[in-house]
Amino acid sequence: CLLGHAAGVAHGERGLALAGFSGSGKSTLALHLMAHDLSFVSNDRLLIQREAGYLIMYGIPKQPRINPGTALNNDSLESVIPEHDLAAFEELPTDELWELEQKYDVLIEDVYGSDRLRLQSRMGSLVILNWKRDRAVARIDRVDLSSRRDLLAAFMKETGLFYQPDPSHGNPDFSEGAYLDLLRLCNVYEITGGIDFEFAAQACLDLLASE
Repeated sequence: CLLGHAAGVAHGERGLALAGFSGSGKSTLALHLMAHDLSFVSNDRLLIQREAGYLIMYGIPKQPRINPGTALNNDSLESVIPEHDLAAFEELPTDELWELEQKYDVLIEDVYGSDRLRLQSRMGSLVILNWKRDRAVARIDRVDLSSRRDLLAAFMKETGLFYQPDPSHGNPDFSEGAYLDLLRLCNVYEITGGIDFEFAAQACLDLLASE
């Protein structure tokens, strides 16, 4: 497998990976999608593997952590924050709320039910969030990563100090070329413009429906 810095959601046999540059809100978008009866695959890391001409993504059993602004803009998540904290956050200006680093764990099975968590799915598309906090209109475009290598940095993830390769498998290839070769088996999209989670969620649902 190759390691991807992405969240993952699935609907039936169709799955979608969500990547983005630091602070772009991939976990927030995944949780917005959960309101549409999707299953949660992973919060921050995916293992991606080729199988019979398509990709399989495997989730890491790590619960998402959200900031207060995410909870205030998602009715399903308000119960995650204690009532006394929630009341205080509701009084804050939007810009100040956005900058808060206080995090809360979202236990998927408690919030959405035990049948909404799975750790494996086919991966048909990768959506990369490359938007900004401005008034520009959000848009989604299909991209070719071979000519947009700048977007690879949003998805590639180092294995870290504790990775122990299996000597019997030879030297693993974690190069840009290896990622490009693997990701040719799925559609890749970039969302640009201003941050708009409602637009992004609908765009992702349309992708899942068209796969």
